[in-house]
Amino acid sequence: LRKNPDIWDSWQPRYSATLHPLQLAILTRGLQLLKPGGLLLYSTCSFSPVENEAVVAAALRHCSGVELEDVHGTLPPLRTAAGLSRWRVTAGEDGCGVGSWEEADEERRLHWRLQPSLFAPTAAEA
Repeated sequence: LRKNPDIWDSWQPRYSATLHPLQLAILTRGLQLLKPGGLLLYSTCSFSPVENEAVVAAALRHCSGVELEDVHGTLPPLRTAAGLSRWRVTAGEDGCGVGSWEEADEERRLHWRLQPSLFAPTAAEA
């Protein structure tokens, strides 16, 4: 959004769901190319947890041998902040959201093209 400030006038939170698969593909490919013991820093230009935390959670689910590592203070002067552990995914014309895959009925899942990977990890996964 910094590179294209005019997008603020038309951007909607639901657009993040359309970028989620691309972001996940980019991160997954980066992990596939990573040498054993290597470090990959994932960063986006988005504020949306659907493009950030949800992508990282999905990659951790699907890529074996990958660990999430806290780099706070390790890579100065990189500014870091704790990620979100819960968020709502837009699933209504009015901007209303759902907090979990189970919370979304079949009609919403189909209409809004919801995927389980858009949502926060369950307590068992975290």
